[in-house]
Amino acid sequence: MSTTTVDESQKDGEQEPEKISNDEQRTNITVHPPKFQEPAPPTITTTSPTSKSSPLPVTTTAFTKDDKTGMATMAGRRHKVALAPGHSHLDWVRKTNTEHNLSGTNGQLLRVGRKELAKHNTKEDCWMALRGKVYNITPYLAFHPGGVEELMRGAGRDGTKLFDHRHTWVNAESMMAKCLVGIFIPND
Repeated sequence: MSTTTVDESQKDGEQEPEKISNDEQRTNITVHPPKFQEPAPPTITTTSPTSKSSPLPVTTTAFTKDDKTGMATMAGRRHKVALAPGHSHLDWVRKTNTEHNLSGTNGQLLRVGRKELAKHNTKEDCWMALRGKVYNITPYLAFHPGGVEELMRGAGRDGTKLFDHRHTWVNAESMMAKCLVGIFIPND
């Protein structure tokens, strides 16, 4: 038979450990409340097939240095930048719900060929084709978690492959719907 007793005397809001006694074994066990622990840094675990001296896996953290920014990033991870206040994803949703004409076409859908698309390749006038549609991504540049430079890699061209390589889970059609310029005609 087991009984649980808790000391009700608490000083200045401190929690006393819970004491549990087991009559059958006549032992006391003190259980302390869990303490907060910082999460461990991300690691990549590998086991060397030729190592016979230790059956345990070797744990290492792999970082690479970005040549452009000089920042250390985890191998295989996306690079994110600190966004200015008021430029979170929720702020972007709010902007698309309150501002009109983010596409810059006053609601008209255009047929956009490669030559026309190529003209819009600056930070002040930036269009990108994704899955057969052309979007004015100029208003979104400051909201992109990967930074302006990452988006500019697809400026003025079809960025579908680049986008799909980095964002397989993102629904760009929904997120950029208010920025739709028109239909991409690649052979024009």
